Amino acid sequence: MTGAAGRLKGVRVGPYELRERIGMGGMAEVFLARQEGADGFERLVAIKRILPGIAEDEDFVKMFIDEAKIAVRLSHPNIAQIFDLGHDGDVYYIAQEYVPGRDMGAIIERQREANVPLPLPFVLFVAQKICEALQHAHEARGPGGRPLGVIHRDVSPSNILVSFEGAVKVIDFGLAKAAGRLVTTQAGVVKGKLAYLSAEQARGEDIDSRSDLFSLGTCLFEWLTGQRLFLRRNDPETVMAVQKAQVPPLRALNPEVPPALQAIVLRALEPDPNRRFQSAAEMQESLLGFTYEHRLLMRRKAVGEYLRTLFPEADGDEDPDAAVPSRDTMPSAPGHDVDEETELLADESLAELVEE
Repeated sequence: MTGAAGRLKGVRVGPYELRERIGMGGMAEVFLARQEGADGFERLVAIKRILPGIAEDEDFVKMFIDEAKIAVRLSHPNIAQIFDLGHDGDVYYIAQEYVPGRDMGAIIERQREANVPLPLPFVLFVAQKICEALQHAHEARGPGGRPLGVIHRDVSPSNILVSFEGAVKVIDFGLAKAAGRLVTTQAGVVKGKLAYLSAEQARGEDIDSRSDLFSLGTCLFEWLTGQRLFLRRNDPETVMAVQKAQVPPLRALNPEVPPALQAIVLRALEPDPNRRFQSAAEMQESLLGFTYEHRLLMRRKAVGEYLRTLFPEADGDEDPDAAVPSRDTMPSAPGHDVDEETELLADESLAELVEE
């Protein structure tokens, strides 16, 4: 049953008491939940549960389980942790770290309302933490030291959370493709929001970890200029824009962006992966060097304070229900629109879009 403000009462999934649904996509829904233990132990978690209709798809269920087995191996301060995989009847769920804060999509949207770009120190702080998370994932190894080959494949604002304590967390490695995946997805399927694909993803080519760096470059362009880089009037135009990867000078849109920072973003957005940063660690090193050289360092505490300034309605909230990830953190099923973008496209469908 539900109570005021859509909160749930008396609903449990395994050992977790559901409190409120905080997101929903085409494949799964996410709840804020409470886990209780002995002697008054209690913590809040996010429960990601397969939708009942999708749960009937055995292939997807296997993929969902495999997702958890891969993601649970990623243990890093800048990656939202997965705690548990279970099932309630025939419906599988993942219990993962709950991050009270906002995603970067909501943050940039709030800043757009003020008609000013995000502060450089804030953007640099977030970008460096993302690089650290990606480097950890890209280097992750399984039993026996075998590389897992994890690629996030959907580095986009809705998958990057910033907490009111100043923590940065990359979420949803569920779209990751790993060499050790027990169940492989359909060959040629392009996963990720169209406007944040890498150039090689949009071309339907094989990708490696450098693809994530291109997507991060797309995010950085948006955060530094306040404008979407590749989003166009429709999907075919967006795909072609990503394929061409023509990037206008950031300084033409925001003169406050130093030339050296512009050069870093443009290098991340090189359409040829061989001309791009070759690792997230290399990109992070460039960002860090720029940060220190230009004295733009921002501490974690200041990040949290800035976020509370940006979202004053959340300041002083004792109830963490008031600060939850947006619905855009949910994966969507093929053919299910999320805002102006399509989440999944098959290779052949992508080609058809461009030809049209």
